[in-house]
Amino acid sequence: MKILKEELLEKIERLHELEKYQEIIDLIESLPAEQLNTDLIGQLGRAYNNVENYAKGLEILKTIEFEEGHSLLWNWRTGYSYFFLADFVNAEKCFLKAYELDPDDN
Repeated sequence: MKILKEELLEKIERLHELEKYQEIIDLIESLPAEQLNTDLIGQLGRAYNNVENYAKGLEILKTIEFEEGHSLLWNWRTGYSYFFLADFVNAEKCFLKAYELDPDDN
């Protein structure tokens, strides 16, 4: 099962590189709930951001805040959602947290 998830994440990354964001959304949303993990949910939030559905992206990312709220990726993706929703106060908080977590990765 772990290999399956790794293969799935690799496929999602390939689709992302091809800018096939709706395919990513369709793929992840077709999975049974028990197969979802924070990596896949984060990818789903990213895909919604990339199709400019920032409210949906933010809604999805908030479901994994407890587990991922201290990660660089979560803060970057969530900040991105807030930024494009014109919530600059929360966007700044997330971007600053991402920067604090890894100043060399921004």
